[in-house]
Amino acid sequence: MKFIYYLLGCAKSFFISLLCTVIMVFFSERLFWTVFKSGDNPADQIMTLLAYMAPTYIFIYIFRHLNAVSFPAVFINGALYGWLIEGGLTHTLYGTQESATFPISIFCTSVSWHALITAISAWYLIPKFMSEGNKKYLKVTCVSLGIFWGLWAMFLWHETPAIVSTIPEFAAHAFFTSALLIAAFYSLFSKGLLFNYSPGKTGLYISILLLGVFFSEHVKNLGLRPILVLLPLILFSILMLIKNSTEAKVEMQKDNYTNCRQLYWLPLSATITYSLTYILDLSWIPIAKIVFYWLTLPIGIIAFSISIYLILSKKKFLPHRSYLGDPQAPAT
Repeated sequence: MKFIYYLLGCAKSFFISLLCTVIMVFFSERLFWTVFKSGDNPADQIMTLLAYMAPTYIFIYIFRHLNAVSFPAVFINGALYGWLIEGGLTHTLYGTQESATFPISIFCTSVSWHALITAISAWYLIPKFMSEGNKKYLKVTCVSLGIFWGLWAMFLWHETPAIVSTIPEFAAHAFFTSALLIAAFYSLFSKGLLFNYSPGKTGLYISILLLGVFFSEHVKNLGLRPILVLLPLILFSILMLIKNSTEAKVEMQKDNYTNCRQLYWLPLSATITYSLTYILDLSWIPIAKIVFYWLTLPIGIIAFSISIYLILSKKKFLPHRSYLGDPQAPAT
């Protein structure tokens, strides 16, 4: 019977981790690529989801066990998550892309997207406003993300070959992926699956091992560069997060999350925005340069610097009310 309970516990932990990964993949992949491109197939999407489970598990493990729920901690944890993706799962961290040469590649995408957009949106702003019952700010957050999504989608028009999705195609992708996002938020928060969930060390070791397999291929192909770049970034992030964890623990509060339906403003505003850009033919706007190099990159670097400053200076800041439950709950 104990073995059966152990298997059930593993299945529950896997399911919760999968729901967390759905949220991360939405902001890191689906919002980034904006639509399903020709050649995309369900098998590839499932493989992407499974690959993202490793860095997501590490993110949630730190989130829970190091009490990383304040803005600076979520941002640094998000940067680590981004580096594990861009330097672990892929090799863009090492300046292998012309669009982001080294050392700009350290901040481009990892900090400017995964930390600034994925981590802050999914694990700070949305949970904060949901837990406070602040429908106004939650709606503003979702509408803002939706407008950003609809405008950012124009970058595909400048790809080679150009990818110009019709309004129905964009809307179908937006509402389908958002439905999965809302289902994940509803299960984790409204139904409380995330309450008292404590990622175990076994899952952590498996995640590190899986990332190590990908990382070893990068070392094989690029030499010492991945070791000299990624490992110091990981060490620096962990040290910052450990230092942050000395802050006072957040009191356990099980909040009533009843505002998941507000998240539908995200695909709705995105579709409206994309429709306007499509009808008005705003293809002349260099949206990739504006978003990547003029907005998210400098904002990401500034937010990263401020987060480090707040942690090192031991500034007292109040994290949002905890929806995590007891960080010391038994691992499942």
